Amino acid sequence: MVPLHCFAYYKSQPTLRHVDRIAFCKKIIPLVSVCNKLATGSSVESDSSDKLVSVVIPTYKRYAYLDLTLKSILAQTYANLEVLVVADGDDAETKQIIDNQKDARARYLYVKHAGFPAVPRNEGLRQSQGALLAFCDDDDLWYPTKLEEQVPVLLSGEYGMCTTDYDYIDQNGTLLDSVNYYRKYYGSIDWTTFFPSMGFICNAAGLFTCEVYERVGGVNEDPKLRAHEDFEYWMRVLYESKGYFINRKLVSYRLHQGSIQKNNPWKVFQNRLALHRSLKKTLLIPTTVYARKYAKLCVHYLFDRFPASESLFRTLQGRRS
Repeated sequence: MVPLHCFAYYKSQPTLRHVDRIAFCKKIIPLVSVCNKLATGSSVESDSSDKLVSVVIPTYKRYAYLDLTLKSILAQTYANLEVLVVADGDDAETKQIIDNQKDARARYLYVKHAGFPAVPRNEGLRQSQGALLAFCDDDDLWYPTKLEEQVPVLLSGEYGMCTTDYDYIDQNGTLLDSVNYYRKYYGSIDWTTFFPSMGFICNAAGLFTCEVYERVGGVNEDPKLRAHEDFEYWMRVLYESKGYFINRKLVSYRLHQGSIQKNNPWKVFQNRLALHRSLKKTLLIPTTVYARKYAKLCVHYLFDRFPASESLFRTLQGRRS
């Protein structure tokens, strides 16, 4: 029900020009919505454009990188955020880096040392207060407008998560290349898009709603999924909701020798098998889809283990075509 005094005021202003009446309606419509909610006993929320974003950063003794990561997040043009830095083991130096930011939006937390980022990441999720949630590793960087461009996508109500394209940088922050590797995934995505791939969502690029988190739960803490728990998590997120891939690079993903990803093809292959066995247990995905993915994993292992096999395969493939 629209309050009658709103219309009474409007009708009492016969001299208002058409544009003035339009401006009046734009101002009064939000008030009418609030009045209707109050009349029906519904709760009144603040402006949706001011939703709090909780950013979770698990960290372990990467002090120089962590400082850069924090600065990039706190410099966001979308300012309504909290940053939960969760140390894997109590660490005074990590706490000091946070204090040095002199920004009340950054908080220090810690868990008992686990040696696995999923544990501090889950603690950050449990302590978060935002309506929107994001991850960032302690060596990656956000570009200033990342959240400003992502938040409206989720507030549209059509998507439960949003990700962006990203740059690759080295240990010194030097851009490695400018190729758009993932351009074919731009736009709407879901688990059927994500699962067949080898992974195109950067952990630092994702943003998702608290409602999706409540349905999906936390990150899988199984050590067998080490370095692949992020794929498993985004797979579950996209199984529960649609996602959107923004066609702009708004994150820098750092590649260096200290990363969890190791140059051990057999280990990577074993972890990927463990990942897909876990997904098979938790998600209702057709066996034929899994079979195709297993075959793809085997081919990638063969290429990683014996690099010459890839060129041979490409040559034979070219002859067949």
